[in-house]
Amino acid sequence: FSSAIGAIAVVGSVIRWTRYWYRLDGQTLVIRGGLLQRWERTLQPARIQSVDVVQKLTHRLFGVVELRIEVVGGTGTEGSLVALTPEEANSLRALLLADHVADDPTEPALVRMRPADLLLAGATGGRVAVVAAMAGWAFQILPEGTFVETLDRLAGAERSDLETVLVIGAVLLTASIVISLVSTVLVYWDFTAVRRDDRLIITRGLLQTRRSVVPIARIQAIRLEENLIRRAFGLASLRVLTAGYGRGSGDEQQSSMLVPVADRRRCLELAEAVLGSAGLRSAEILPAPRRALVRRLCFAAILGTAALALGFAFRNGAFAAALPVLPLALGFQFLAWRALGHAIVGPHVLARSGALVRRTTVADQANIQHLVLSRSPTQRPFGIASLTLAIPKAATSVIDVDDDVAEERFADLAARLAG
Repeated sequence: FSSAIGAIAVVGSVIRWTRYWYRLDGQTLVIRGGLLQRWERTLQPARIQSVDVVQKLTHRLFGVVELRIEVVGGTGTEGSLVALTPEEANSLRALLLADHVADDPTEPALVRMRPADLLLAGATGGRVAVVAAMAGWAFQILPEGTFVETLDRLAGAERSDLETVLVIGAVLLTASIVISLVSTVLVYWDFTAVRRDDRLIITRGLLQTRRSVVPIARIQAIRLEENLIRRAFGLASLRVLTAGYGRGSGDEQQSSMLVPVADRRRCLELAEAVLGSAGLRSAEILPAPRRALVRRLCFAAILGTAALALGFAFRNGAFAAALPVLPLALGFQFLAWRALGHAIVGPHVLARSGALVRRTTVADQANIQHLVLSRSPTQRPFGIASLTLAIPKAATSVIDVDDDVAEERFADLAARLAG
């Protein structure tokens, strides 16, 4: 039976291959395929956002590569040519991007990650959420009681409750670091970013090698990211945001990376080089007013008090469990307030936010599609407002600024849009 299923799969793959083809009509790429339902897709050069050359382990066995084509506004890969020779893929990529510049192995790289740099990126990346998700998944699929018994064996019968919590926490922390190190090395091995004329060429990967070509003119924004660990050591990562990859997709998260980890000032220096805008390193960021902090602390106090009231009502240890809610909520809102800020640097607007992961987004004002000036019911009593900048796949907000400043920024940016 299994042999029959395998034979059907092989025959189906062969038939799909015979019915899948592409051709170039001038510089327009036409792809046709489909087994039961035929389809045809036309990709115009003006809409192509980036072209990636991907080589998985199976591709290496047969000496071929995959060409993935992303277009403006696409929710995923719009064109995928899964088995081309490297020469054919590079030639087609050059035609689609009108890029006839030959590779120069001696050309200096903007970014080149050494193995030690990747270990640093993995150790400070923070994959606790991944471990938590894996723990939840294990709890769902393992037989009832097995997950709890495993934790009991890890903790030991003679340990106190505090020691048990510390042991389990240490196990989860170790697992998160190991997972982060392994995944970082696999994804970003031999990471190199080169600027060639008006294009960024990013190469990376151990098991799956990938070469991405991103036109500079089609970059919507650049984002600097700093989690709590990296912020303590003055480190950050840098991403370029384009309109080609689906939001939140693995392709977006991996292919948009320009610097997996580096000194914060080095990241800003590279952002200046890519955007062609000096002044990011010395930009005077306008922080959120103290009234915004008062508003956030009031909200945290209400939340913490409500949790304490519920804990007192239910008793049976619920009150003790609710005790940390108030200080945690106050601390989180304080960090969120401290992260807020914005600046105008030449033709670019800079917006910063994020409590646990601070994100600084820098975008050309010309990429803004529309603006939204909003005042929530809790903002109005404090005389503050927020300004949302709608940018394809890179939307960002200037949060909790003075009313007068918000009105001024809105008027300036609206005039730029109208002009």
